[in-house]
Amino acid sequence: MMVSVINKYFIAIAAILLVTAVKAQDNARYIIKPVVKLKAGTFNLNQVKLLPGSPFYEAMKTNAAYLKTLDADRFLNRWRSNAGLQPKAALYEGWEQTSSHMLGHYLSALALQYAASGDSFFLSKANYVVDQLDEVQVARKTGYIGGVPGDDTLWKNVAAGKIETGGFDLNGAWVPWYMLHKIWAGLLDAYMYTGNEKAKNIVVKLSDWAYKEFGNMPDSLFQKMME
Repeated sequence: MMVSVINKYFIAIAAILLVTAVKAQDNARYIIKPVVKLKAGTFNLNQVKLLPGSPFYEAMKTNAAYLKTLDADRFLNRWRSNAGLQPKAALYEGWEQTSSHMLGHYLSALALQYAASGDSFFLSKANYVVDQLDEVQVARKTGYIGGVPGDDTLWKNVAAGKIETGGFDLNGAWVPWYMLHKIWAGLLDAYMYTGNEKAKNIVVKLSDWAYKEFGNMPDSLFQKMME
């Protein structure tokens, strides 16, 4: 049943956050005891380095250089204004005008680049974004954070069962669950790859909000929302 699916989704997030943290120098590793014996596993990005001369190394350098041109405050514009806070820079053009979903992508990229390169620039930027989102969450008082225009009215109507969609929108708002999915992912990456505990706390509060608002939604309405 669809309600069970969303319940399991947030339970899964909670499980991720209950892993044992083992501090190793300035990095963090997270260990989950396997249910069955593993024959293969992942390694932390800080355990491998790309060497000069590799096309992958050149691609990583290019990506890092591009990330350094981006302005975190422009991505944060609507997240702050929606919380009643003064934005610090103008909103980016393009899709950011309809749904500010790039912030989550940006935060993931910062965390991954830091883990792979050890460049403190990316750690500083990731921590800054997390600090700003913590301020936003405190200001909103509900646990929710978001960058969709009119999101308070949007989620109030959805929770009340008033749902309309043409495919990519939800009550006229452009992919709001996609936006939330990306910020969940970005915050979890910041926690897993940089050890930022504040990022974990924001995820827990955001997940509590989602479960409270939509955990008991009837299957028929949840399916309509998923459409």
